Amino acid sequence: MVPATVTLLDALPRTANDKLDHRALPDPEPLSPAIGAEVVGESGPHTEIVRGLYADVLGIAEPPAAEAGFLDLGGHSLLAARLAARVREHFGVPFSIADVFRHSTAAAIAAQVRTRSGAATASVPLSPVPRTGPPPLSVPAAALVPPPPRRTQPDLQHPARPERQRSPRPGRAPARPARSGGPSRDTENGISAH
Repeated sequence: MVPATVTLLDALPRTANDKLDHRALPDPEPLSPAIGAEVVGESGPHTEIVRGLYADVLGIAEPPAAEAGFLDLGGHSLLAARLAARVREHFGVPFSIADVFRHSTAAAIAAQVRTRSGAATASVPLSPVPRTGPPPLSVPAAALVPPPPRRTQPDLQHPARPERQRSPRPGRAPARPARSGGPSRDTENGISAH
């Protein structure tokens, strides 16, 4: 991380216990709005507006020089997101956070805005396309949807087997159904089955 300001001191203030006295440190000097060089290159209404957006987003009293870098003025990623949103809102051109870092001076951003606004007027306007059904699923979303059940014909593939009928033997009582959960015991004949 790069600090927004650096203040040079002859000596650091110390407490009675020889620790750094944070309260005795001087306040940092306010940022100069003219960090960088004087206005170089083309200065026009786009540049002046972007300089005003810089001052507003960065909380600077006066607009910075057109060649002052965004990061040099104390900007960071959150402020870059705000600046990109303000440029999109004000000029109506596509502008991202990466564009703020790629073209960090107000003059460079103004040049990009001029280029993109010229390209935006030359482009064909988009019109909505009517849809007749739901949109298709993406490949990852389709992988999450279970396949539909297959339709089978149970009579043809697995014919039902007729149950065997036992005929009672002479002199023997009809068989009782076995109890579930344990071995059955035929108490009449003294036989136990496990």
